[in-house]
Amino acid sequence: MKESRNAAIYLIGNAHLDICWLWDYEEGFQEVRATFRSAIDRIQEYEEHVFSSASSAHYEMILNTDPTLFQEIKEAVTIGRWHIVGGWYLQPDCNAPSGESFVRQGLYAQHFFQEHFGVMASSGYNVDSFGHNANLPQILSKQNMDSYVFMRPFPEECRENKEYLFRWKGIDGTSIIASRVPISYTAVDAWGTNLIHKLHEIIQLSHTLQIPMMCFYGIGDHGGGPTQENLEALKHEISSNETGALIVHGSTRDYFEYIAEKNLKVSEFAGELQHHAIGCYSLMADIKYLNNLCENKLLMAEKLNAAFGSLIGMEYDSKRFEDTWKKVLFNQFHDILGGCCAPSVNAGVRYRYGHVLNDIRELENLIIQRIGSGLDTSDGFMRLLVVNSHPWAVTETVNLDCLVEKIIDDEGTELTFQCVRSVPTSGFYAYKTRVTLTVPALGYATWKLIGVHALMDSETFALLGQAKVPESVLGNENISVALDSEKREIGEIRKDGKIILKGIRPVIIEDPSDAWSHGLVSYDGMRTYLQITDVKVFSVGQVCEEYELTYTYGSSTLKMRVIVDFGRNAIEIQCDVFWAEKHKMLKLVFETEESREFYSEIPYGWIARNSDKAEYPCQRWISKIVSDGSYVGIVNDGIYSCSSTSSTLEYGLLRSPAAAHHIPAVLNDTSFHLYSDQGPFNCSFLICTGKENSCFTKDAIQFNQRPVTLVESIHTGFLPLQNSILDLDADGVVVTTIKKAESGEGWIIRAVETRGEHHAEDMLLGDTTVSLEFKPFEIKSLLISDDYRMIRETDLLEA
Repeated sequence: MKESRNAAIYLIGNAHLDICWLWDYEEGFQEVRATFRSAIDRIQEYEEHVFSSASSAHYEMILNTDPTLFQEIKEAVTIGRWHIVGGWYLQPDCNAPSGESFVRQGLYAQHFFQEHFGVMASSGYNVDSFGHNANLPQILSKQNMDSYVFMRPFPEECRENKEYLFRWKGIDGTSIIASRVPISYTAVDAWGTNLIHKLHEIIQLSHTLQIPMMCFYGIGDHGGGPTQENLEALKHEISSNETGALIVHGSTRDYFEYIAEKNLKVSEFAGELQHHAIGCYSLMADIKYLNNLCENKLLMAEKLNAAFGSLIGMEYDSKRFEDTWKKVLFNQFHDILGGCCAPSVNAGVRYRYGHVLNDIRELENLIIQRIGSGLDTSDGFMRLLVVNSHPWAVTETVNLDCLVEKIIDDEGTELTFQCVRSVPTSGFYAYKTRVTLTVPALGYATWKLIGVHALMDSETFALLGQAKVPESVLGNENISVALDSEKREIGEIRKDGKIILKGIRPVIIEDPSDAWSHGLVSYDGMRTYLQITDVKVFSVGQVCEEYELTYTYGSSTLKMRVIVDFGRNAIEIQCDVFWAEKHKMLKLVFETEESREFYSEIPYGWIARNSDKAEYPCQRWISKIVSDGSYVGIVNDGIYSCSSTSSTLEYGLLRSPAAAHHIPAVLNDTSFHLYSDQGPFNCSFLICTGKENSCFTKDAIQFNQRPVTLVESIHTGFLPLQNSILDLDADGVVVTTIKKAESGEGWIIRAVETRGEHHAEDMLLGDTTVSLEFKPFEIKSLLISDDYRMIRETDLLEA
């Protein structure tokens, strides 16, 4: 090993600990306690040993259950024997969470570390996550972290970047130093023999690549950490070192400081780090849907509470929001949101999401009811109240929980409305009123309701219940969907006379892969395109046309509700699936113009990708260029898997491997297997067009955070019938978050540049105009005093 004389190896004692995976949360919780106690014992036994651990959630568990152990950890941190890394709440899936979720990961964790240990983590640390989005360098940098440690994708999996040490440049231009963990984050097994073999492999790799490297050791996955056997073996190896390599115990911080001291020149890589475990983009679709729903409901509630709290006498409870966000962040743990946990884990995950939704729904309802009770409706008219949580005006089609004879605005104009079926049953109470309205920015508006009633008369009910003959084209000259009766499929979609999509096809793909789809980059199994087996007309009128298309396959059914919305000039697709297949995948294919690339939203940004069939993680929209140079976008409400060919955009809806099946384990008929994604599932899509991709981000936010409605009775009140609290509409910039500052003083407004360009924007805050310079895809946070007199930029930690 004499040739390894140039190698430098930092030994990183750690304990990768999946809080849930093939075991439940309660077992993982206990293992955190056991692992941290073991780590303290090893520190006391071996003076050279240094331990590193991430995830503030783990430290909170110790604080709440074992104060003595927590104090020992604090002392170990103080003397430099215990290093806090990865300044996030947990090691999450690094593709699926929203941009704001990544912000909250660092916001809550770094404040916890600073409060209890007097330090913040300086290195991002996600050694087990299955891929890493291209906006992490900016997010980490604005959370006081200048470096990043990861392991997956391995060099042989990552087509664009096979380096172990490089400077990682994000979509906004921010760059941080990044290091890929070689071989594994464990000691290979619990004993010293394999650890030393691994160490020698890394020494050889370090010499070959001429870069220092880290050697991680300690029992992982189910926790455990460095063992006495590990440390004895390392002690012997260092004392008898014949490799010539520098071998030292240290931390990730020590490693990155050594690189800086040596002034090593490393290559730069710009983009995302994929592909590992493409199956995790689509697996456990209901959990992914709930994640998206909870994120958006939380953001809505924060904005509404911030905007209307002082008007309606509701304090902004930052602690309540933090506790609720943490439940969402916990569920974003990479094995949970990736969908590869044991089925028993997923029950607890759903309970946690249910707790979030119940809490936020109650808060949202309380805000809306207080606004409603405060309205002055003493003019004798019941009112439709519609509340908009966005700091820009929106035009939306909403449903009223009643039937009416007239809807009139405050200028006396009658609005066009339509009766639509509201519940999947028959009866005089089975219909609502649908109307398209424009609501002011971060505010509300009301409309007079004439002839309000809940019960439909028998004559109208009989008329609406009559069977209607399906048309071959839904819509009008402005927007339409063709139904091909011969091929039994959806044909051309047109907007303003131009073809924007050539068709929509559900497809079943044979998929024998394991839960993670290890070793795959795309799904190339046999495809079966589904045909329409039944068409029902649900509603036809001046507001919308609504058809239900039924597809069947094996024991599964897909009901696709196609809604042509004339008021918004948009097409919505609502999918109601009952899935009972095994080793198959359901995709929804949108046929497009020929193009070699497509575009996809990622956390707080978007990127271009090759239309090469590869499966990618996505956020709330994907898009392509159409023939006139504009774009067609498909917005979703909780689908995270996408792909594209030269002539398609495709969403992966459901996938059904055996639950938590991990190759090389082999499935056989004598074993008992539970299969993923069985049963009912719902999701929706909005077909949009625009001159540039930036518009789809706003479309997606509106689609996922729709206005809230209330039919209000007659009474006196103190609130005006229309109100707008804040209008921050800007071209190429979207305001995503309005919340109380963590300090309790002032407010935070978070805005994101969406064009991918340098430009300036003026924002009006109260009577003050703020001029802001944005870099491409920059995330900008403003700290604003209660009286608007102090406005300054801050980072993602709100410092």
